[in-house]
Amino acid sequence: MLKVCVEEVNAGNKPHNHFTKLGWANIAEKNRWDSLKKEWQLWAKLIGKDTGLGWDGEKKTIAASDEWWEAKLCHGSLILIFVMLWILVMVWLLIFIFSCVMNFFSFYRMSSSLSSNDSSSANVINYFMNYVVKNPCRDSSMKAHRWVSEILNGHPIRCYQMFRMKKLVFLELCDILETKYNLKKTRNVNIYEQVGLFLYMLSQPGSVRNCEERFQHSGETISKHFHSALEVVCMFAKDIIILDYIGAIDGTHIRVCVPSHLQGVYIGRKGYTTTNVMVVCDFSMCFTFVWAGWEGSAHDTKIFMEALRKPALHFPHPPEGT
Repeated sequence: MLKVCVEEVNAGNKPHNHFTKLGWANIAEKNRWDSLKKEWQLWAKLIGKDTGLGWDGEKKTIAASDEWWEAKLCHGSLILIFVMLWILVMVWLLIFIFSCVMNFFSFYRMSSSLSSNDSSSANVINYFMNYVVKNPCRDSSMKAHRWVSEILNGHPIRCYQMFRMKKLVFLELCDILETKYNLKKTRNVNIYEQVGLFLYMLSQPGSVRNCEERFQHSGETISKHFHSALEVVCMFAKDIIILDYIGAIDGTHIRVCVPSHLQGVYIGRKGYTTTNVMVVCDFSMCFTFVWAGWEGSAHDTKIFMEALRKPALHFPHPPEGT
């Protein structure tokens, strides 16, 4: 594999940090052929002229007698073969690293005329640390699955503060999205983490960088799982938002200044003068009805019933059932 990568680097199919599409195709094809060839050579060298050998499909190893294994181990041929393979892999690994570094130097020389103020030593160190050594960045002991588990098993208020829903609602949502809308877990991110990440991004004022640090994942992983959860939630929304529903209705208190002799009826539960406004909003986020002017002490139910009783207000009634 490393030999094939070196050949593609030398052929110019790795101009920057990644192989080109042609380079990856060549690597895949050559690697399959070379792997089969090497495996056959190793097999032929291992069995030699011996007979009665086979392949154990369950154990994924050679089917041979104990005497044959003892003879091979005593002879040392197996140990020698694996030592030689290890040395060969190390040699090709060093060649591959050297080719990548040389490729970087050639690219840097071509671009040095455009950026003469850059420090060559700093660029080399940066390239080496990012693409050769690859030091782990998100290495906190508090991984995403541990943090989400702690939130779900901790005080109930923590779940509501982080995800803006109670624990039972969160668990039911995860179950619905997984069983009915095919939200799938991955090797490193389970369903609870995906939904938790999605809700955390919506409910908290932090940035994507904050979410990366909280869940200990790269920006690419955060974006991938956020959009996966968003896609299934949109599918879920189509099923729970029913056609011809009015939408949402609620009252809101707006602070106002009124004459002193009228302040009594306008003082609501907040302790200052307000006007109670009833608003209806459809699922397209458009206001379909607004009724302002009520005293702050007026109850929401009273305002709602008055709107139903007065045809002149044209309150948006739902369609009659069949």
